Amino acid sequence: MRALLSPVNRKHRSGRAGKRRRTPYEIEDAGRWTLIDTPVEEVPVIDDADLERLIEIYLARWGVISRKVLEKEQAAPSWRTLLLKLRRMELQGRIRGGRFIAGIGGEQFALPETVKALRTCARDLQEQPEHVMTRRVINATDPLNLVGVIMPGRKIPSLAKNRILFENGLPVAVLEKDAVSLLRPCLDTEREVYQQVLRETHYPARLRAYL
Repeated sequence: MRALLSPVNRKHRSGRAGKRRRTPYEIEDAGRWTLIDTPVEEVPVIDDADLERLIEIYLARWGVISRKVLEKEQAAPSWRTLLLKLRRMELQGRIRGGRFIAGIGGEQFALPETVKALRTCARDLQEQPEHVMTRRVINATDPLNLVGVIMPGRKIPSLAKNRILFENGLPVAVLEKDAVSLLRPCLDTEREVYQQVLRETHYPARLRAYL
């Protein structure tokens, strides 16, 4: 298009007589172009019944759902669409809305039995002596890997070789690329414990006998 629209008399000439300096765009360098239609993906329309069923699946899978949590769902409808349905379900008394998880902005929703379980868990942690530590290790591919999403720390890649250590419900260390890194400051003695727990491998009884 530039070659066609550029007048001949505007082409620059060099200082040497008889020699013309080529412009960056001339008709000899023009390629062949054609306009093609780009298919546009149609957004699937979800009816009210399917949307309600999808929300039930999310509630069963995550316990508490929010806009931040649903970032883990790749094919989830828009949060605006889900929010309208969630508010209607809350008005019907089928789910509860509130601030169940600290540190997450926006609205949160959960089933009544989930809210009860969260309150029981919070009460048990408050009554638990400070010297008692509850530790759990999960694989990074587990859906509970919400580190860097709703939990403090950087995001841990969902790889089968990565493991995350939780202490009293909070992530404290991770085994990544066969190296243990801390997610919070700790004493040297605690670091040794974290390394031992993360590197410990548990096998079923029948598999242990085979090995």
